[in-house]
Amino acid sequence: MPNDLAAQIELLTSRAAITDALHLYARLIDEGSFDAVSDIFAPDCVAEYGQRDEDTLRSSAAVVTWIRTQLAGVRATSHHISNVSVTFTDPHHAESLSYVYAWHDVTNPPVQPVVFGRYLDQWRRDGDSWRITHRRMFAHGTEKFPPGILAVLRPESAAE
Repeated sequence: MPNDLAAQIELLTSRAAITDALHLYARLIDEGSFDAVSDIFAPDCVAEYGQRDEDTLRSSAAVVTWIRTQLAGVRATSHHISNVSVTFTDPHHAESLSYVYAWHDVTNPPVQPVVFGRYLDQWRRDGDSWRITHRRMFAHGTEKFPPGILAVLRPESAAE
């Protein structure tokens, strides 16, 4: 942590802003406010939500479209973000690691898949906000989740 009080405050404020953005993402998904999710991502972001080609997205608009498509036919979701760790690479860039637990209530077929995963995010300061420039999602495990979608986190990739 920097010795300068102003720099320490800036670091803590930025860490809180990134953590708040992660929590906001979860809330917006659960509320169905998909369009607002685009504000959390940089317009030119890359998001890798799975191992299929269609799960690698190359803009904030593509993220919103993908989320809307994935959650079509889902009655409700409950996303939980925890274990947030933020590291600053410079005053305008950061990396975060966070855990995600996501429950889904699917209507057809009636099933309630669960994902236990991890987000590895890169962030860029955009004025007073922080935006995700690159997201990678890995699954620690799943329950009743369709196979072949999420990349399973391997011990050797945990620190990537």
